[in-house]
Amino acid sequence: MTNRQRRDRGGARSNPAVCRRSRGRVKDRSGALVHTLRADEAHFVISGIGAGPVYDLRWASNSSPITVHQHRDGWVVDSFVIEHVDRDGESWTIVVPATTWN
Repeated sequence: MTNRQRRDRGGARSNPAVCRRSRGRVKDRSGALVHTLRADEAHFVISGIGAGPVYDLRWASNSSPITVHQHRDGWVVDSFVIEHVDRDGESWTIVVPATTWN
C-alpha cells in the first residue's frame, strides 16, 4: 500500500505525528488521543473573487485526513488539504497549515 492510499483511507501511518494504537485508539508520541476525520468526511464552502466573476466552490471536501490532538492547554489541528474538482475536471486545492487553538 502506498502512502497516498494510506492517507486516503485515513490510516494512522498517514500522519507522522501518530505513532501507536492502543485498544483501537490512536495516540501521538506524547500519549494524547488523536481525533481523525478521514478524507472526504468534512465539507467546505469556499468563495473567492477572480478576474471577473465570483467563484463559489461548493462542496469542496478534505482530500487528506484531518487530525486533531490535545497539546498542553490547547488543541493542534495538523495541516490538511481541501480539494474541489470543477465541471471541467480541474482540481483546485488549498493546503490548510497546522494551527494551534488555545
